[in-house]
Amino acid sequence: MSETLGSLLFVVFVWWFATGVVLLLGRLGKSTFGWSFAFATVVLVMSLIGLSISSESLSTTNIVISFSCVIGIWAWHEMAFLFGYITGPRTLPSPKGAEGWNRFTHAFSALLYHELALFATLVIVVAITWGNDNLYGLAAFAILWVMRISAKLNIFFGVPHFSDDLLPPHLSHLATYFRVRPPSLFFGITVTLSAAVAAALLGRLLFGVDLSEADTVGLSISLCLLLLAILEHGFMILPVKDANLWRWAMIDPPARQKKGRALQVPLRSIEHDHRVTQE
Repeated sequence: MSETLGSLLFVVFVWWFATGVVLLLGRLGKSTFGWSFAFATVVLVMSLIGLSISSESLSTTNIVISFSCVIGIWAWHEMAFLFGYITGPRTLPSPKGAEGWNRFTHAFSALLYHELALFATLVIVVAITWGNDNLYGLAAFAILWVMRISAKLNIFFGVPHFSDDLLPPHLSHLATYFRVRPPSLFFGITVTLSAAVAAALLGRLLFGVDLSEADTVGLSISLCLLLLAILEHGFMILPVKDANLWRWAMIDPPARQKKGRALQVPLRSIEHDHRVTQE
């Protein structure tokens, strides 16, 4: 029980701290991006190697290591995205009045390279872990990947609240692809399915009589990661900004404040135009 509790606390801390560090690095001057990304790339390579090795046998230690490696891999993608290195071929705001398939293709084009890189990494993670005893690292990456796609689609379809202030100024054009509106049917479906999977994991933990200590830790970490992703979805419909969790990372140096305001003012106007058009 103590190892399980310790693992859960570790998951929550790593999720919170790693997210904050990535956000912080994305808000520093662009002169720092090269060094930060070079270090992140070293971490990426080490994480892939560590994930491959730790997946070979099932133990509590290997499960925690595989989860940590997945976070290192995911952080590289987040940094590549927030730094503007791997985003998409489209770097313009959403065209005024764009709707339906036209709006979707523009939005997807703005994220195309990022999505392809994530999918390619999923294939790599499957390749280096499949058939091994410890698949909890693969499960962690799959949860992050599926729930991130769900979050992006829900923001695209429209939610009452979203934290566009998490975007650095050089990616602020992406905010024009978001919509402020009541939750769609898709939101209800995705959250319901996610909750059902979480309930199944919880049931397995509570009533599984043949669980080893390692499996208990692995299932607990998977459940915790999924619940954190569901919580992020919850922030989309609650008048509480998830950015408050990382306020310490939301720096805005004076030299960039004017640039940020200059970019954000017209974007807000575009968002307003979208709302007027929709109404």
